Amino acid sequence: MNFDRRLIYASFAAFVVYMLYLFFGPDYVAYPLPSYTSEEALAKIEQEAEKLGLEPIPEENIYYKEIVANSSLGRYIDANELSEEELLALHEEVAIQTFEVSSFLQVYGYDMEHERLTKAESIYLEKDPDQFVAEYFGEQYEPKGKETDIFGDTILTYVKETKYPDILDIVEVTVNEDVIIGFEQYGLARGFPKAELSVVEMLASLFVLFILIGLVAVATIHLIVKSAKKQIEAFWEPLMLTAVAGFGWFFITKALGSGSSFFSMIETLMMIYLTLVALLIRWKKSTLTFRERLIKLQPSVVHGLALMFISVLLSEAFFFFAKFFDAWGSPVTSHIVLSQLDLWLIPVFTLFIGLSAAITEEAVFRNYLVPIFDRVGVLFSLILTSFLWGIFHIGYHMYPWYLYVLEFIVITGPLFYFAYKRYGFTTAIFLHYFYNAWVTTIFLFTVDVKVALVSLFVTLSPFLVFLAGKNEQAWQPEM
Repeated sequence: MNFDRRLIYASFAAFVVYMLYLFFGPDYVAYPLPSYTSEEALAKIEQEAEKLGLEPIPEENIYYKEIVANSSLGRYIDANELSEEELLALHEEVAIQTFEVSSFLQVYGYDMEHERLTKAESIYLEKDPDQFVAEYFGEQYEPKGKETDIFGDTILTYVKETKYPDILDIVEVTVNEDVIIGFEQYGLARGFPKAELSVVEMLASLFVLFILIGLVAVATIHLIVKSAKKQIEAFWEPLMLTAVAGFGWFFITKALGSGSSFFSMIETLMMIYLTLVALLIRWKKSTLTFRERLIKLQPSVVHGLALMFISVLLSEAFFFFAKFFDAWGSPVTSHIVLSQLDLWLIPVFTLFIGLSAAITEEAVFRNYLVPIFDRVGVLFSLILTSFLWGIFHIGYHMYPWYLYVLEFIVITGPLFYFAYKRYGFTTAIFLHYFYNAWVTTIFLFTVDVKVALVSLFVTLSPFLVFLAGKNEQAWQPEM
């Protein structure tokens, strides 16, 4: 394959516009970076839970750990373009972000600034709600409301004014038969409603699980049929590529705060299995030497990087305009990595968040599903693969919760579909790799420039394939 010069020119233009946007575009205030480790946060949560007479979550039962930004305050901050000093002053008044830990049933949220629990679910506390709020959060809170949720539990609401006229400090206490079974404290900005877990979002999460199980079943049957017909052309190459992706996934899940229990790892294990099955089904045997294969990858690396800058620019444009419709994405999604890993290990995270996600998701959503759905029609295939790929990303903190799904259907999915159809599977992998690695590297430039430069080198490491020699065919001028 020759280098696509038109794509390279378009990419250069996209790169220039993107750089101009980064340096001269709107300024987004940076949230405080975590100055603590996950272990320190868990220790504080355990101490605070025991102080209240609550059961802490054993480490072996942890499902996830994450740093969560308040979406109501986040949209208020963006809409009013608060400065860093104003944001820190607001954070002293009411938590703009908290550390959360969860098991299958229990959840605890902790405000590291004010050193107290802000959230607890599935607890058992025999105490009068009014007394509990006054003793734990302060006597300034006034009871303002009472309602019954869909489970028949009573939710009591307490409100405190802050020094900001548009922001209220809220405490909600959930009671069942005179026993406190949960509570949450949060800031609420007028005009920016709290993001609630909707029934549709819960159904979407279940839908993802059913789709994943269905994909495992269908792909397994497909593999058995192809094996019976002796149509599997390779084994060791797909296995080695899956092993690389699998090792990376275990590193990524630890870095992102997932627990080590089987329940918390089941989705990851299923995706690793799907990676292997999808690669086995689609892999074509090659007689090229290892050096020849590296040389053949050269156009894919260049095209992947070129498409990445176009993709990043289009995604930035989507989220920029989405903000005018009260859309919001959490600015602290990557902060959990800083509390989980040593700073100099994050470039390794850059490598694996690029490599593992690229191998797995391109193997499944493009190389396996696209040929199947293309039989129905190109538009059907493009929309459905984009939708399925997007809905697998609904765990990100967004407002509204389906914002990422919409972006995948409108921007990212079609572009990746085009990359796969026009330039092939390996180009789609490199596009995905560069995209994820670039996003992580850009974040690191706000943390530590030296570490970010190492991460940038890691991001560009696929260009090492050019050390294998020159692809004479690729360098021929296009006719």
